[in-house]
Amino acid sequence: MRRHFTCWLLIGSLGLMCTSLSAQEVPGPDQSKGESSSAPSDNKSEKEDRRAQEVRPPSSGIIRNWSVGAGVGLCSFYGDIGKVETKTIRSSFSHFRKGVFVVGERRFGNFLGADLGLVTGKLSKQERSVTRNLNFETNFFQAQLGLTLHFDNDVIMDRGAKFSPLFGAGIGYFFFNPMGDLLDKNNERYYYWADGSIRNTNESDTTGKEILRDYTYETKLDSTGSEYKHSALVIPLHFGIKLKLGDRFDARIGASYNFVMSDFIDDYSDGGGFFDNDRYLRSSVALHYGFGGGDPKRDERKKDKEEYKNFDFAAIDRTDSDGDGIPDVKDDCPDSPKGVKSDSKGCPVDSDKDGVPDYRDKEPNSKSNQPVNAEGMVITDAMIQESTSRDTLAMDRSTLEAIREKLSEKNLQGTTGSSNIPPELRAGDKNNDGFISSEEITMVIDEFFEGATSFTVETLYKLIDYFFEQ
Repeated sequence: MRRHFTCWLLIGSLGLMCTSLSAQEVPGPDQSKGESSSAPSDNKSEKEDRRAQEVRPPSSGIIRNWSVGAGVGLCSFYGDIGKVETKTIRSSFSHFRKGVFVVGERRFGNFLGADLGLVTGKLSKQERSVTRNLNFETNFFQAQLGLTLHFDNDVIMDRGAKFSPLFGAGIGYFFFNPMGDLLDKNNERYYYWADGSIRNTNESDTTGKEILRDYTYETKLDSTGSEYKHSALVIPLHFGIKLKLGDRFDARIGASYNFVMSDFIDDYSDGGGFFDNDRYLRSSVALHYGFGGGDPKRDERKKDKEEYKNFDFAAIDRTDSDGDGIPDVKDDCPDSPKGVKSDSKGCPVDSDKDGVPDYRDKEPNSKSNQPVNAEGMVITDAMIQESTSRDTLAMDRSTLEAIREKLSEKNLQGTTGSSNIPPELRAGDKNNDGFISSEEITMVIDEFFEGATSFTVETLYKLIDYFFEQ
C-alpha cells in the first residue's frame, strides 16, 4: 500500500504544480503590458474601471457541450501475486502492460461532465521467492460511466486557463481471463529449484536440465478446478491535467486507480475480504475533441434572434415622431416641435446658422460668425457690460442696503422743491413733480432687477447721484 500512496502523492503534487502555473499564465484584469499592477494611480475613474473589471466574471474560454477522446497508457496490477516477491529493478517494471481507451463526455454547466468510457488492455504480474513462484497475464475489457469535476469553471479557475486539473469517479464492469506461463516453447513444465534455476524436472530428479521461460501465457489458470466469475464491478477514480490546444482540442495527462470487486484477476485469493480485492493503476495521455454548443456569444445571438423573431422592424423604419415627413431613423432631430419647418435632415430651419432655430430666433437673419444669446440676438459689448454690472450689483447686497438707508435718511430730512431733471433720468420721476424722491429711487431699483426698466447700470447710478445732489 505504501507504493500506492506514493503514486497518488506524486500525482497530487503534479496537479497542484500545474494549477499554480495556470494561475501565473492567466494575468489578472488589473495587469497591463509594460506596467506593474501595483503602480499607484491618482485617477479616480481609472481605479473605478479597474474595480469594475475585477468583479466582472471572466469569459475568455468556450465550454463545448460534447467531447470525444482517445488515449493510450500503461497498466500496473496490484493483487496477491507479487506481495512476497524479491524486488529487483527488472521485476519492478516488467509487470507494466499497455492499455488503450476511448471516451465520450457531455458537459452540464461549467462544473460537471458525464462520461462513457471503454478501456481494454492487459494486466500481468510474476512472483519469484523461496516459498512460491507464480505468474499470470490477462486481457481485460472495461465499460464504465462516470462524473468529472472540471476546475476551469470560472469559479475555481478561469475557463480560459491553459492548464487546469480535473477529478472524477464512476462505476463500471470489468471482464478478465487469467492465463499463466507454465510451459516453455517445447511444452515442458517449469520447475523452480532452490538454487534459482528453472528446470524441466522436479528438484528431486538430479537429471533435470535448465530451461528458460518463453513468457508466452498459454495455460488457462482456472482450468485447475477453481470456480469464479470472470467479470466484476469496478470503481474507477481518476485525476488528470488538461492542456488546452485551441478552441476545440485539448490534451490530457492523467491516472485512474481502479478498485475491482474480485480477488481472482490473478487466479489467486488469500481470502482477505473486500479490502484485499485486486486493483490496477492506469496512467495515460489522451487527445480530446470538443464540439457542439458552448459558445456564449453564439448563444446570446440565438436568444436575441428568437426574442425578436416576430418583431416588426419595418414599423420602426416608418416611424416619424415629430411629423415632419422624415422617418426617425433618418431624422437628426426626431423631437422637433409640431408644425415647425424642418430642413432635409429633419431639424428646424436655422436661416442664419447661428445655432438658434428660426422659430426661437428674434434675429433670424443676423450676420454669420457673430456670438448670439439663447434668443438668437447678437451679443454686443454694451450687453456684456450691462450683464456683468447687473450680476455684480445683484451680488452686492451690502451696497444695496446702504443705498436704501441713505434714501431713508434723505427722505426723513424732508427735502422739498424742484429741480431740472436731465432727460435721461426723467423716467425715474414717476409722479412727474419735477423731483426725484426716495420712493421713486426704490421703485426704479426694483424695476431694474425685474428687467422692467430702460435704466442701465450706468444711468441707475447717475439717478442715485442726482437724488443726493438735488
